[in-house]
Amino acid sequence: MENSKNHIGLQELNFPVFKLAAKTAPEERDGILYYVSENFNRDTAKYHQTARVLDDKTLPGPTLAHRRLQAQKLGATLYPIKTALYFLGDFIKLAKSNTWFVDSTGRVFQYKKTTRAKLQFYRVQKLFPLPGMGAVVEVQGISQRFKVLWMPTVPVQWAGVIKFGKTLILYGLYKDKLPDSWRLV
Repeated sequence: MENSKNHIGLQELNFPVFKLAAKTAPEERDGILYYVSENFNRDTAKYHQTARVLDDKTLPGPTLAHRRLQAQKLGATLYPIKTALYFLGDFIKLAKSNTWFVDSTGRVFQYKKTTRAKLQFYRVQKLFPLPGMGAVVEVQGISQRFKVLWMPTVPVQWAGVIKFGKTLILYGLYKDKLPDSWRLV
């Protein structure tokens, strides 16, 4: 896969975004994205190669999930996807220049952090539990509320918020106030 077209901007992300465990881009042939793993058993002197499908774009379906379900029904061995990111703040935390991701449309990419943004801490005013769906966080001094996927299990009193242009991104919830700082986004 050509490297320059695999870098995208934050505004181009289609959530959820999935972190790939592999340190390389998947191989592609005829619209099928896959990883090949090799195994050699010294005791039996047998070599084994396995192709695991990340996405089959020849199958109909608007999303990666639709196509993966179809591929599995057709008997394909799927490449395991273990980490799903639903929020921009989580993506910013996990994105490293050598990490590969795939978004919900099936676009494989790396993200390069190029801009610094201020991380500021605000007192948590209220947590609104959403049974089975996490919570909504209200912070002092910001009219916008933030969604989290789980209700915090420890008492949190501070919210770290990244100011990225006019966008506010929840970076995390904290028990103690940390000093304001800068983050690459």
